[in-house]
Amino acid sequence: MGFDGASDGKRTVAKESEENKENLILNSELKDDLLLYQDEEALNDSIISGTLPRKCKKELLAVKLRNRPSRQELEDRNIFPQRTDEERQEIRQQIEMKLSKRLSQRPVTEQEERREIKQRLTRKLNQRPTVDELRDRKILIRFSDYVEVAKAQDYDRRADKPWMRPLAADKAAIRKELNEYKSNEMEVHASSKHLTRFQRP
Repeated sequence: MGFDGASDGKRTVAKESEENKENLILNSELKDDLLLYQDEEALNDSIISGTLPRKCKKELLAVKLRNRPSRQELEDRNIFPQRTDEERQEIRQQIEMKLSKRLSQRPVTEQEERREIKQRLTRKLNQRPTVDELRDRKILIRFSDYVEVAKAQDYDRRADKPWMRPLAADKAAIRKELNEYKSNEMEVHASSKHLTRFQRP
């Protein structure tokens, strides 16, 4: 009974593999020439996550390159436009003509001055208020808007830490204060009082 079930299972797998030939990846270097079956979704997930083995990646790339459509097929499907060199040159010339036409319609400096475009801009720049005026009118409220950069002498800007280099007198005062705290304020059990360690004066 179990044997029949196993043979049925094998037949089903063989049928599925026959129906999904495009999803079978043959890896010749694997033991016993095993066929690795992967459906499209699982294969895409493994490609995206980068978990696909290097050998499989190479085989997959080879399959994709083999199945790549030819130039003629792309032209037939209107993906790759079918144009001759003369047609391409003609399109290029049309684009050049359009560009040159647009540039010729652009106003020159004299026309801009005549229409008072340039003069207006110059006048605006000349009448621009100073930083102090803007600050008085509460327009410049950020420091970065009116900061002035000046040259400064280079020096060590790291913070000074005098506590890292105490003098001998400072060390003696610290030891004395610590001993006083241990003898007067620190609560110690009577049985372990003799174990209290005092600093040398």
